[in-house]
Amino acid sequence: MRRTVQVCLLLAGFVLVHTGCDNASDSSTTEPQLVSEVVRQSFAFGDTSRVTVQDFVGKITIQPGSSDSIHVVATKYAEATQGLGSIQLMMTQQAVGLLVVAENPLNLSNASVDIEITAPPEARFDANTGVGDVIFAGRPRGSNASSTGVGSLVFTMPADVNLAFDLRLGVGQFVVEFNYNPEQASGNYLKGTIGSGDEGSIRAQTGVGDIRLLRQ
Repeated sequence: MRRTVQVCLLLAGFVLVHTGCDNASDSSTTEPQLVSEVVRQSFAFGDTSRVTVQDFVGKITIQPGSSDSIHVVATKYAEATQGLGSIQLMMTQQAVGLLVVAENPLNLSNASVDIEITAPPEARFDANTGVGDVIFAGRPRGSNASSTGVGSLVFTMPADVNLAFDLRLGVGQFVVEFNYNPEQASGNYLKGTIGSGDEGSIRAQTGVGDIRLLRQ
C-alpha cells in the first residue's frame, strides 16, 4: 500500500492594510548579509554508537560513510562575526556515542547552524532541530528518532529496506514511496512496517512540514 495523506491548515483573519503612501509601496525588505564559519571534527566509532544531534535552528543531514569513524561538519551562520562567537557548538564523545549540540544563548536573530553527519551505516541516530529540515540517507539500523518544530523530515532508503515506522505531524503530509503494512493511520499519525520491519525503526515528528519515506 502506498499512501499520501495531506492535512490542510486554514488561515483566517489576516488583513492587508494599504496606507495609501506611494513611498511605502516602493520600499523593499533587504535580506540580511550573513557571515559563516565551518567547524569540522572526526570521532572514533563504536559498535553500539548512537549519534545524537540537538540544534536550535538549521538543517541536519545524516549520510553513510566509512566503517570506523564519524565525521561532523557544522556551519554556523550569523549577521556578524561577533555573532558567530556567541553561537555555542559542543561535540562530545560519550560511552553510548556522539553528542552534538548547537545553541543560541543570546537569541540572536538570523542565527543558525547546519550540521552534516557522515557515519558508519550501522550507526543509530537521534536528530532534533527547532526549525529546519532533517535529511537522512541510508539503511536505518536499530532504533532511530527525528523531530523538528518547523521543517520536513526526509528519509531516503534502499528499495529492500525492512523498517518499522511511527510518524506524527501537525500540518503537512505523509509521503511513503514503499509498499507497507499499515497498523494505525489518521490525518496526522501513521504507523506501519516496510518489509519484515525487523531491521530498524524510525520515530519521527514535525509540527509544520512533511514526513517523506523515499526510495533510493
